[in-house]
Amino acid sequence: MVLLAMIATNLGIQILVILAQYKSKSWKRKLWEIFITLTFLRPIVDAYRISTNHEDDELMVDQLTELSFNKMGEMGAESIPGCVLQC
Repeated sequence: MVLLAMIATNLGIQILVILAQYKSKSWKRKLWEIFITLTFLRPIVDAYRISTNHEDDELMVDQLTELSFNKMGEMGAESIPGCVLQC
């Protein structure tokens, strides 16, 4: 049950990052990015966008910074608490 709560917290943090990052985009684009997150494809999409130098001038931060925010949220909400729980 605790692990499920940690995963849900991580997904919530990533959705908040998406809403902040894509605030100037349409709701269709926001929902697509949320769908990518909820299907756990976010790391794959982020890696692809970084490797192809995907650029979008309307975004608040670049793709590498978005990847870093997502990884920090994952570490803080899921990985570190999971490690402490196992210890």
